Amino acid sequence: MRYMPNFLKRVLNEFKKFEYKVTNDYGDPSTTMNGGAMRSKGEKKIADFLYKNGIECIYEKPIKGALRELGKEDPYMHYLISEGKYGDKEKFELRKEPIPDFYLPKYDIYIEYWGSVGKKDYNMRMREKKEYYEKNEIQIINLYPGNLTNIGPAFIKEFKKATGHKFPQYLKYFKY
Repeated sequence: MRYMPNFLKRVLNEFKKFEYKVTNDYGDPSTTMNGGAMRSKGEKKIADFLYKNGIECIYEKPIKGALRELGKEDPYMHYLISEGKYGDKEKFELRKEPIPDFYLPKYDIYIEYWGSVGKKDYNMRMREKKEYYEKNEIQIINLYPGNLTNIGPAFIKEFKKATGHKFPQYLKYFKY
């Protein structure tokens, strides 16, 4: 192996860490059956399930009424900024509240895919987001990696849990 100065080794190692973080913190970007870009394979499976069943969805749609006046205090925003999760305050003020993964306009309900359960920081963020949704009475269908192989029953169960009603549409495809 050729000689490599220490500073180049450090730079290369930092780049490898950065590259790993960018590609693996959220998942591998994927394309859905209808050509949509998703941030993870799990989200792709959910989008494909919705598409195959004819359920209209909007990817990462901000919550209705979620963007507030700049400068108003918001505990969720304060937590994320203080933890350095979204960078500086000026950039974050454009997006104060969490943005769920999918929105189903016909049913006025959101889907949140919790794909990194088990990671300490992720679990804390997940808990904060769930508290936010509950506090603001936002209907959420919660899906996890274990739900993806046979998504239909989990989707129906979570829909009923969130709304109190049976899912009104026949699902032709239950599995991914």
